[in-house]
Amino acid sequence: MTICSTKSADYLVRKIVDETEPLRAQAEAATRQARTIAANMIRLLDWKDFETLIDLIFSRGGWQRVGVLGGGQADVDLVLKQPITDETAWVQVKSQSSQAEFNDYLGRFERNRSLDHFFFIYHSAAKTIQAREDRQHHLWSADRVAIAAVDLGLLSWLADRTV
Repeated sequence: MTICSTKSADYLVRKIVDETEPLRAQAEAATRQARTIAANMIRLLDWKDFETLIDLIFSRGGWQRVGVLGGGQADVDLVLKQPITDETAWVQVKSQSSQAEFNDYLGRFERNRSLDHFFFIYHSAAKTIQAREDRQHHLWSADRVAIAAVDLGLLSWLADRTV
């Protein structure tokens, strides 16, 4: 005899044996698949759509763009401000890139010292670009961009630009 009962015995058994809820497992699998598809679509974007996608990701994440996107700014494609934390970020976006190019832009950021974060975002490279662990430096490949794009509801936007 117990002093309590449960309306969902199958849920209780799954919790006891540490088994994932089937619908949650399906959702996680669908999310992984969507991220893989998104990464493949991202690698097909031209430079202008890729810059626009990055701008959308940051704006949906609460960052505010300071100035224009890309174009005539030296050393940077986006300058961002996070109004909640008052942090600033320098974002360089490249469709194709290399370790040498990343190192060059990182050096420019480190010499500048006027902003809190440096994001180097690319979708394609002959070899994987490596960065040392640092709370100020953020290196995003197409796979990391895909996580943000899916999580922020930009999969349809990506699909519309894939030809």
